[in-house]
Amino acid sequence: IASVSGLQGYSALHGLVRLHGAPLGWAKLPIVNGAVSAGAISRAVLEQFAWPIVRHLAADGLAAPLGPGGLQLADLLHAQHPQYAGTWPSVTVAVCTRERPDDLARCLEALVQLDYPNLELLVIDNAPKSDATRAVVARFAGVRYVAEPRPGLSWARNRAIAEAAGELVAYTDDDVIVDRGWVRALAQVFAEHPEVQAVTGLVVPFELESESQLLFERHGGFSRGFDR
Repeated sequence: IASVSGLQGYSALHGLVRLHGAPLGWAKLPIVNGAVSAGAISRAVLEQFAWPIVRHLAADGLAAPLGPGGLQLADLLHAQHPQYAGTWPSVTVAVCTRERPDDLARCLEALVQLDYPNLELLVIDNAPKSDATRAVVARFAGVRYVAEPRPGLSWARNRAIAEAAGELVAYTDDDVIVDRGWVRALAQVFAEHPEVQAVTGLVVPFELESESQLLFERHGGFSRGFDR
């Protein structure tokens, strides 16, 4: 864990705590002289997330072959996080958009960095009034553009289903910045649990720079918690 500096003018640091990529929750820390030290972050993580960390490591330890003495506490510190070794389904990521080229460009910059072996990126341009969306898509190799003339998000999403080549369709909005492991995490749930029909993911703020953004998060935001 590294110290975070350059925070002059901010009242607090909200840190998303993750272990092996899995989000555990938020750590909120006060800022002292424009910085938060690595020690303060470490203490806050241990104080606030000791049980989720132990639970996560215990699951890792139980997934490995047990020795003659069973699972010991010391074993948790060296437990290897299990990696999915099965077949990955093909996935189409669909973005339905309408006349928001700047947002779409930022969205696609994140989508082209997704870590997934069998992926299609699809943009549905809903009732376009200009060529702005088509021009943005043309800047990103491997992203497919489709225009849906009937206005309305449901028309756009249904067109994405009709056009998708993937076994699974993953929707995201044009003002979203996805995590690099987003599709891999969603697809693994489907691969391991065939009875599952739909999966949603965690939505956290991209920035907290304005009073309206802070108020939105303070009154619930988009997050629905960190537990399945």
